[in-house]
Amino acid sequence: MLGALGALICVLAAWGALPMADHMTHRVLFRVDAVPWSQWWGPFQMPAPMNAWGVRPFSVLLLKCYSSLYGPTHIPPVWLLMAKSIVSMGLFALASACWLRAVGLGRWTVPVMFSTTLLAPSLFTSWYLPELDNLGAAALLWGAAQLHKDGPLPRRGVWVIAALLFGGFLKESSGLIAVGLFSA
Repeated sequence: MLGALGALICVLAAWGALPMADHMTHRVLFRVDAVPWSQWWGPFQMPAPMNAWGVRPFSVLLLKCYSSLYGPTHIPPVWLLMAKSIVSMGLFALASACWLRAVGLGRWTVPVMFSTTLLAPSLFTSWYLPELDNLGAAALLWGAAQLHKDGPLPRRGVWVIAALLFGGFLKESSGLIAVGLFSA
């Protein structure tokens, strides 16, 4: 089953890893490039027409690392887009299955593992470099699954907390889900 999932993810990653970037990729990279290294963890103002403040420290950090290597105008390398797609789709699919098993819906594990890779939002966030929602969702799903398990948390607690914090501080969308999870 995992071999078939891996094959599907590799095919989808290859299909979406094109040697091109849309205008939003460069817009985000320019915005992140302008954030000083000393302020990667803090809020930043988004450009018009949003004119809102964003808080996504781990996204800023990851994209600043990319921008420092390649620059904000460089088209992302195909190998990097493929690797990002494989990792983000794979982790999202496996974390979804892990969460379903943890909450007692194990019979849905296989269809969900496969369907998460085929959903349009999952493909979008996997194929575009600055989109990291699948990684945030994977971290939160896996962390929530670990919290749901019986047994002593201290043994796995550091990894669970790290996953939940990573998901919570990756993007605002996963941050809102993390607030709800922590509140519950």
